[in-house]
Amino acid sequence: MTDIDQHNQERHKDNPTVQCDGCEKLYLFGDFPFHLQKHGFFQGFSNGSISQRDIGDEEDTQLDQLLVGSVNFDFNTTWKKSDFLQVQRIQKNTNVDVWLVKIKNTEQLVVYKQMAYYTEKEKLMAHQEKNNLIKIYRKIMQTSSSSSSSSSFIHVIKPLGFFVDTEEFKAYFVLEYCSGGSLNKYIGTMKNSHTTIKVDAAWNMIAQVTLAVNQMHLNGVIIGYINTESILLTSDLQVKLSNFMLNGSLQDGRQIAPANDHSIQYYSPEAIQVLNSQEIEKEKERIDNMRGQQKKQIFTIESDIWAVGIVLFKLLAQKHPFIDATDRKKGITVSEFMYNIVTEQPPELPNNYPENMKNLIKRMLEKDPIRRITAEAILSVPEVAANILRN
Repeated sequence: MTDIDQHNQERHKDNPTVQCDGCEKLYLFGDFPFHLQKHGFFQGFSNGSISQRDIGDEEDTQLDQLLVGSVNFDFNTTWKKSDFLQVQRIQKNTNVDVWLVKIKNTEQLVVYKQMAYYTEKEKLMAHQEKNNLIKIYRKIMQTSSSSSSSSSFIHVIKPLGFFVDTEEFKAYFVLEYCSGGSLNKYIGTMKNSHTTIKVDAAWNMIAQVTLAVNQMHLNGVIIGYINTESILLTSDLQVKLSNFMLNGSLQDGRQIAPANDHSIQYYSPEAIQVLNSQEIEKEKERIDNMRGQQKKQIFTIESDIWAVGIVLFKLLAQKHPFIDATDRKKGITVSEFMYNIVTEQPPELPNNYPENMKNLIKRMLEKDPIRRITAEAILSVPEVAANILRN
């Protein structure tokens, strides 16, 4: 056995691998799609070593089995578009169309995310998003089942299946449906009805959002894309995370994630300081064409906590802490907004909330990431801990 073989055997003994038909070598499942791209596999080969077929077929099924095979995890790769009845469109942008749909034979409501699936880049992105979420969900299932914690609830949207329509050049990623909608919708409903969240409900939401983020961190994932739209609620108002964009892990304490117009609102001061305002302005102009060619930005567990602080401030105050009434009326440039985040302190939260709750959220919005409160410290706050036990 060579030194390299011995290293691979010891270093990756707990990680599933898949063998490439072309070079007959083993690769970690997370690296396999990129290896196939180097082969030119998306276009197929006709030299006898690799047959002409898409990455979405046999090899992808093999990957799916490896990703979910070691836990009780049903992931359907045999569905067709005709198996679903479209109920309502949830979201649409340049390359993605999200629908609430009903599975015809069970009448179960689910969501499918329709993605472009024609170019090599589009195929790679579709499979990368699917494999990332499966890997995360699978890992959390494993740690939750073996944990002594009283809560085994998984705060991540569950992936249910994946299929490709080769005639329409579309991929469909099927996900669980959260009937409570997004936290953004929840806040909007309160705002429109001129009501506010009650103190007990606020403590519960603080506990759940922090638990969700901490669950990701404990499993080696920095989210880098937390906002009120990506936090979904079940029918009983349990929190589920969705729509995060993952390209890295906690191995080096950093996370690479894309920047866009909406996510800038949740950027931490330290993340903004590494960006030039002119670059952000240019990125705003490219928003509609950014998918697949995002500018990369470094995130950390501390920046995730900052984003949680922004989310919870909006939950209590129903406004962004760094966009005041004048800004909302007249508009604010990205440069001005970034300046506010880096230099200004957040305003006071409404007086109908207790001081320890307001101070807790302020500690999440500490400019210095070293002094910013951690998820573990948030979860140890008595009111937060009490809600965890209650759930």
